[in-house]
Amino acid sequence: MREIKVSLESQAAMVRLLGKLKLIPASSVTDVFQVPDTCPISFFAKLGQLNEAKALKEVAEHLSIPLVLFDKENSKAALQTLEDQRLSNISNTEWKELRAYPRTIEDNILQVVFANPLDHEASSAIEFRTGLKTIVEIGQESQILALLGNSFREFEEQDLDNQTDIPQEKNELSFSEEGLRMDQDVSEPDMSAPLVIRLVNKILSQSIQKGASDIHFIPESEHLVVRIRLDGILTELRKVPAHYQRGIISRLKLLSSMDIAERRKPQDGRLRVTNAGKTKDLRFSSLPTAYGESIVIRVLTNNFSELNFDALAVPDHLQEKLRQTLKTPSGVILVTGPTGSGKTSTLYGSLLILRDGTKNIITIEDPVEYRIQGLKQVQINSKVSMDFTDSLRSILRQDPDVVMLGEIRDGETATIAMQAAQTGHLVLSTLHTKTAASALTRLRDLKVESYLISSSLSGILAQRLVRKVCPHCCQPITADERALLVEGGVPEEDLEGMVTAKGCKECLDIGYQGRVGLFSFLEITEQIRSAIRKEKSESEIEQIASENNFLTLDQEALRLLREGTTTIEEIERALGPIKQVLQRAYFPYQYDQDHETKDNPKERIANQVGDKLRKRHLLLVEDDSDTRWVMARLFEKEMFEVTEAEDGHDGLNKIYEKIPDIIVCDLMMPDMDGMELVQKLRGDSRTANIPILMLTAAATKDNEIDLIKKGADDFISKGSDSAVLMARIDRLLSRSNH
Repeated sequence: MREIKVSLESQAAMVRLLGKLKLIPASSVTDVFQVPDTCPISFFAKLGQLNEAKALKEVAEHLSIPLVLFDKENSKAALQTLEDQRLSNISNTEWKELRAYPRTIEDNILQVVFANPLDHEASSAIEFRTGLKTIVEIGQESQILALLGNSFREFEEQDLDNQTDIPQEKNELSFSEEGLRMDQDVSEPDMSAPLVIRLVNKILSQSIQKGASDIHFIPESEHLVVRIRLDGILTELRKVPAHYQRGIISRLKLLSSMDIAERRKPQDGRLRVTNAGKTKDLRFSSLPTAYGESIVIRVLTNNFSELNFDALAVPDHLQEKLRQTLKTPSGVILVTGPTGSGKTSTLYGSLLILRDGTKNIITIEDPVEYRIQGLKQVQINSKVSMDFTDSLRSILRQDPDVVMLGEIRDGETATIAMQAAQTGHLVLSTLHTKTAASALTRLRDLKVESYLISSSLSGILAQRLVRKVCPHCCQPITADERALLVEGGVPEEDLEGMVTAKGCKECLDIGYQGRVGLFSFLEITEQIRSAIRKEKSESEIEQIASENNFLTLDQEALRLLREGTTTIEEIERALGPIKQVLQRAYFPYQYDQDHETKDNPKERIANQVGDKLRKRHLLLVEDDSDTRWVMARLFEKEMFEVTEAEDGHDGLNKIYEKIPDIIVCDLMMPDMDGMELVQKLRGDSRTANIPILMLTAAATKDNEIDLIKKGADDFISKGSDSAVLMARIDRLLSRSNH
């Protein structure tokens, strides 16, 4: 018996016809259509690339064949035709595979409604099996399948889990058609696809209307969870049954021009949408997970008035300093803070100030978030080895006045950026550091020379974002919060304006509305340049800057707290425990992050008494493991608590984990030698007074002079008697206690 099956060539022919009639984008036309179990018209309709009713009509007219749309009346007659004995050689399953339905039989003429009327092999096979002359007609695939299933329900009328708030085809959200591509990986007919399209539109529309900055589609075992980030906090929008997950993810990937067939690798995409008259750019990112692909969408605004300093809530006094710094013809301006702290928005706000038509402004970004007229924006492309460093070298030959680097990630990029400032360019960029002053330490860690940092930097802005308390429902702080703040040193009179969040209808029971920035601007004055050249510590540099009205992030946070703008909860979310924030704010240049009780007199006295009973802590830095083992056992025998480090870098890390009473350090080590370690320790106020005994294999006069100049307290030859070694250690400890 002649086999009946779908002809892939006929499917490809229909795709070409749809392209010829300009019913689908040219980019979707292909000579190979590898989705045998759905017809191209229905397929592209599900993807939103064509109007199915319009396509059926135009194809019918082009082929000069009847268009048949079933309704309740003619469907009854069609159902009876299917039971005709002359069609018994063709099973219901085969009709479904062909996406065809036998509508009527009259005078040995069989009228068959095909979803793809170009499938001539199928019509010939039907004639052979039935012995009836076959007349080809065209119809809607979903109706054909519904009839074959002995059911005439319009699936697109169903509601998802009885949710009736999903808009119909006409909705508030419209998409740019740029970059739409064909989903070649859909292997089965999805009768809920029209609903999926409406659901995706509804989610995007709702999220944008609520002011979400990010939309998360998170696959789980039983649901696809949709969460949105409002004012920096993730909140659940809805859960979708897992069987809709594939359709939703495919729809999102299609809209953002991702490769739908690729599910094993992360991908990026973009889409521009219009919602309620406002245009938004959406940046997509996909990531394979255990339950399927997760997609996160970043919502970017095209309303650049939202990127000015006023909209970013930069204080007036700080705005003036920033504007003055931006007027400098050359230099490096850095914005620091963690991911999500608003650094990119601040940079773009600065670029909009500089964009006056007289400057050549070039940006290097990964990715380009906001597309702004008047700027040359360069997208990093790792596939062609075009990273930040290579791009920066290239654009410096483009005669730029202003260069914006999305991020300084490595020492080479940092050095080139500093050198660009030396040659007359204004460079704006970001660093991931906690404070403005710590950016200096980070640059040194990236091996940028101190002289280059001091001569190139113009200013450093550290920032965070905190939520603003809802003015409609905020309440005075609780008694426990008052007690905590008073204990931390806050004057009673400053407590009166402080509030806590509650929640009401105005703020959707969240307690907060909108966000405000915390800013700390370190202006690079001549005094600061001198301190950088001398490699002063972060706290020393901040202390010098305080003479020019510099405020730390902690001090700015207390200002917002006193004004009733935000709450203790938000300050802790942005900066850590309020106890530490108060300590750093009121004792900014004495606070030691590793010793919270340092400036508490009662606890300090208690610790001093306890010091008499504890073992003395010795840090041994020695690259030779055998020598290190022997010396460590010697020191332990002398009742020292010994911490071992194998080189200068390891030693530096362990020093800040627990400050030692004394350091015994080898001079010659790979990577960071003892001399370099001494210099770093003497440049930090927290470690400047720790006694250091250097071990050297060559106890020469030149070595001794050099070591003393660098800051070592004493040195001894490795071959010296152990009693001499211990005598020198005891002398240094005795001297440090007086």
